[in-house]
Amino acid sequence: MNLSQRISSRLNPLTLLSLCCLFLLSSGIQPAQSLANPLDLYGSGTRASALGNTGAASSIDYHAVHYNPATLLRGGSSLGGGVSYALKNLDVQLTPRPSGYDIPNLGSNSPAVPTSFELRERQGESGAVHSFNIFTGSSTDLGTEDLRVGFLLSLPVYHSIDSYASTFSDERERLFSHQVGFSLLGGRVEHFVAQVAAAYQFFDWLAIGIGASVMPDAYTKNYVYMNDAARQDDVDLNVGLQTSTQWRLNGGLLVTPNDRFRLGVSYRDEQYMLVRGVNEVQVRGLQGGESYPFEQSLYIVSDYSPRQFSYAGVWSSGGQLFTSDIVYTLWSDYLDSHGQAVDFKDTWSLRVGFEQPFIEGQTLRVGARWEPSPIPEQSGRSNFVDNDRYVLSVGSGHDIEIQGKRLTLSWHAQFHGLLGRRHQKNTAERYELCEIDTRSICDEVSDQLIDPTTRQPYEEAQGLQTGNPGFPGYSSGGYILQFGVEISWSF
Repeated sequence: MNLSQRISSRLNPLTLLSLCCLFLLSSGIQPAQSLANPLDLYGSGTRASALGNTGAASSIDYHAVHYNPATLLRGGSSLGGGVSYALKNLDVQLTPRPSGYDIPNLGSNSPAVPTSFELRERQGESGAVHSFNIFTGSSTDLGTEDLRVGFLLSLPVYHSIDSYASTFSDERERLFSHQVGFSLLGGRVEHFVAQVAAAYQFFDWLAIGIGASVMPDAYTKNYVYMNDAARQDDVDLNVGLQTSTQWRLNGGLLVTPNDRFRLGVSYRDEQYMLVRGVNEVQVRGLQGGESYPFEQSLYIVSDYSPRQFSYAGVWSSGGQLFTSDIVYTLWSDYLDSHGQAVDFKDTWSLRVGFEQPFIEGQTLRVGARWEPSPIPEQSGRSNFVDNDRYVLSVGSGHDIEIQGKRLTLSWHAQFHGLLGRRHQKNTAERYELCEIDTRSICDEVSDQLIDPTTRQPYEEAQGLQTGNPGFPGYSSGGYILQFGVEISWSF
């Protein structure tokens, strides 16, 4: 079964109902691949970010391109941009490892790298990470009343961690970083994003919008020649790299039954960057075999962000505005960095915001949201890290009239509180050997491994031997502070 068939087979009735609500758009939407972005975590623009990351019914300018393209019809032409800063103080504490579970050194008969030969010590995650992003966008009515188009760009300009490598979620990671770190709040949200959208007012009460984001994918074929199989640090290498663009579609509806109340429904496709490749390896002295030259495959999924459906309502009167978004996220389709499906669960997120003019030309905004974690209890082999999270936000906007046009200066601040969480690995009388589909804590050295000298099973191999960095457990918590300022012009 290919990837698109696997995804299609997992559609549940709620997903199908949501697609029916968007039947004018969803018939042309198929899973797309691109990069995740900071807009999913923090919000797009200072207004929506202050209003609890709501926007599927309340957006009024170019930020509608992200939340719900149909809401582009609520404003005229706009142009603006800003900068945001985030401080992440995330913490993973590992439970001290008891003795008796190390991988023994059995010489050439060792089925796994012994603990004594591990390159790095077992570690969690701690300390602050800083990032800056700039964003800009525009929308225009093109001189019409019923059509709007817009674009939105978000560009990371600084991140205090150089890169986020692919990782294994189980005992294999001991041979690489040997670390247990946050799975969904790291580098996946610190990436470039470009979005475009268009909206049309079909009736006085109904607007429909459709948009897309575009990001690169990569394919590499590398040619490797080794003159001496014993000198793997001395190779000749040619790299062939191909890049392509992948489109992620999104769309929405906006229903306006009266001047005070609006309803919005929007859909955003899943996104991830796929890096594929092949190494063609020639080794002098080994030529002539049936499998020569040797091929090594590469398949990495980076920065996965799942499909989302948003259901929103707005009530406004006398300048006051109350907005609420309910977001359904299909985390059950999540792929880890090696393209493997995992046992995440779908989530519902509740977001609310309130806007109130408090002096002439100035508006106060507050918001809150609840983001449950899709990651279940990690009592088995995997070591994914995420926490339930509440977000409190505040901000304001100040309007300045210049030659009949409105210039708006605005700001926002957010506090993300991660509720503390602890995982404990299950123990058992007998343990499975580690295989690709093993889900429980597994044994890296078989109890039946025979010592060629004594012709008896190794005494050191009895019981559980594991280098899993998450064994016997770990805890996580922390917080995120995020700020932004923006200047926009409506004309």
